[in-house]
Amino acid sequence: MEWRFLLLPRHLSSVAPSSAAVVAGEISVLLSARNFLASVNCAEQFISSEAVTSSGVLELYRAVAAAAPSGKARYLVDAASALVEASARADLPDGALRLLEFLIDTPAARLPMGSSCGHLMVKLLSLGRRADARHVFEILADAGERRRKKAMNELWAAGRGADAFKVFGEMADVPVVSYRKRYDFMMYGYLKNGDLQSASEIRTRMMQGGIKLSTQQRRMLRMLAEARACPENMLRIKVEICIMAQDIDEAIRLLRHMSHGDKSPPNAHSYNLVIAGLWKAGRGDEAVKLFGEMTDISLAPNHFTYTVMINGHLKRLGNGLTPRKNGNGDLEAALQLKAQMEQAGFKSDEPTYHLLMAELCSAERLGDVTALFDEMMTQETTLHKIVHSSMLQFLCRINEGQLLRIIEESAKNGVSAADNGCITLLLKELCRIDKVSSAEKALQTFAKTGLVPTTEMYNILIDGYSKIRELQAAFLLYRQMKSHDQLVPNEATHEALLLAVRNNTSIVYWEDVEELFEKNGVGIDAMNNAFSDIYGFK
Repeated sequence: MEWRFLLLPRHLSSVAPSSAAVVAGEISVLLSARNFLASVNCAEQFISSEAVTSSGVLELYRAVAAAAPSGKARYLVDAASALVEASARADLPDGALRLLEFLIDTPAARLPMGSSCGHLMVKLLSLGRRADARHVFEILADAGERRRKKAMNELWAAGRGADAFKVFGEMADVPVVSYRKRYDFMMYGYLKNGDLQSASEIRTRMMQGGIKLSTQQRRMLRMLAEARACPENMLRIKVEICIMAQDIDEAIRLLRHMSHGDKSPPNAHSYNLVIAGLWKAGRGDEAVKLFGEMTDISLAPNHFTYTVMINGHLKRLGNGLTPRKNGNGDLEAALQLKAQMEQAGFKSDEPTYHLLMAELCSAERLGDVTALFDEMMTQETTLHKIVHSSMLQFLCRINEGQLLRIIEESAKNGVSAADNGCITLLLKELCRIDKVSSAEKALQTFAKTGLVPTTEMYNILIDGYSKIRELQAAFLLYRQMKSHDQLVPNEATHEALLLAVRNNTSIVYWEDVEELFEKNGVGIDAMNNAFSDIYGFK
């Protein structure tokens, strides 16, 4: 007797006959089209909605198997797999177990895939039915190594690997493909749940497979181990672990539980972590709401809270993530938060000043830029934090006199004596945006307050004039260098002068270059003979 005739439907007493027959037909069509996942979803929906009993699963299988196309043995494997997996997902593992027993007792029957049985074992272990899970595992062991490995992979992927160790012992310790992402997923799952034992077992398995733990994973394991000595801090530690694992939603859920449960209440540190995580994930509106909740529960924000909120608003502006119509809203919110922070006794840090200055310049708010700069000088903020193209271009475009006043204020506050590197950077930035005359005035301003100019500073200005074809200005600076006891022109100086000459289209002969250099006091002996060829003079 052929196998397919053993599966002819008897009667569908456990389910409605008409609906079961229709669903069996739908599942058969899907399996014939090799659409396995859709067949599982169809079976799961039917089992859940029709209150099918365990015997009903077997009867449904008989109906699906009876429609098997001739010569397609794979169809029967898929049919059994789909119903086993669907029963597990529909919280009816007894139906899957009954189907497995039937297949074992039926000659020449095809067992389901290992991965589907793995889903069943996951469900059984979650219900605490370890004996049944062990029985399924023993069935797979008799069916071959391939099915057993597939089932174990599903257990590990579902985070039940540690349970498998406990239930199956050495039988579960089968080689599993060492996918880094899979182990990371399981590791983070256990760590977020506070299951140090299972996380440690995953660590051991990773090490045995030659996979090195990341620095973050080692830190999270240490944090969880330390929390066991102080259980009242466990929820706070789990919030931090969730943020590190980039599971913002779970961190928010734990934070809510801390706020409304009988556990130790959340502190500012916990809120700071979640707020920072929300900004990083691009969920700024949720960060704003969470910040407001701190006031509702009388939890005072600290310096870090304010800084994260201000920088979040400003970075959203800088990254273009805020609609144009709401741009001013983010800037105003940042300014209001800055005022609140100062009222609470906290000061802005340099990165915050930097971001705020850039956005005020972009918004062309000259008065606020001036006020912020004065505040920065009062707070002794170093000059390099404001030497940025956004500020320089804005001030040069709107009010170059204001830029020079700011530079003068910087000089009076002793910047020239303390930060030559910042002044060099300022000169480079001004020359880069073709404001060479402003750069020269800035150097003169700093020199009046005691700055000793360097050869590098003069070379920057000479090179700047050369690029904008201001030949006479470049040679004038050279003569100033010669008159200064501590400044010695070097090769870079001469190259900049040659560039200035080369950019002047009226000078094409090397003899003219020599004459011009001699007239401006440039010793021709200092020039390399190869320069004429390099710069293309005749």
